Amino acid sequence: MKYVFTIDMDGTLLNDASKLSNKTIDVIKKYKDQHHFILASGRSYLGMIDFYQELGLTTPIISLNGALITYPDGKTSLTYLPKDEVTEIITSLKGIYEAIIFNGLNNVYSINHDNHLEKVFNGAKHPSVIDLTKLKHIPEDIINGVIVTRVHKMRQFEAFFDELTIKPRS
Repeated sequence: MKYVFTIDMDGTLLNDASKLSNKTIDVIKKYKDQHHFILASGRSYLGMIDFYQELGLTTPIISLNGALITYPDGKTSLTYLPKDEVTEIITSLKGIYEAIIFNGLNNVYSINHDNHLEKVFNGAKHPSVIDLTKLKHIPEDIINGVIVTRVHKMRQFEAFFDELTIKPRS
């Protein structure tokens, strides 16, 4: 009988140094022809692909907390954030957020971009970072995002989402 193992990356598949251990690599490579191993993470596709390739997997990659599924044939299944709600977040939370990073299908859109934050959030630095403050229109391909705020502004931040379909997760 063939089983499907869906494995989270950080704190599960990867060790404390965010690396694959030799034992993990050996076990997955040994059993990948007998079972299906699927990587699933809040990381971006770019933050997962190197590990996927190192393991020699041929299964879908579930990234951005399930908002983007990339199949081995290159096809994707994805869910975009509502453009009007992204616009509302950017305009209404001004003064509450410190930085914002949104993942698009092929770009990262950012306000007050921080490379370290992006590495933590995505697991990799994206080659194409676009400053949202320099765009005339909000892009339509935003999939998910991270918004950084100060602790003393959390109540105000969370209350903002009461009327939106998008909900924060801290």
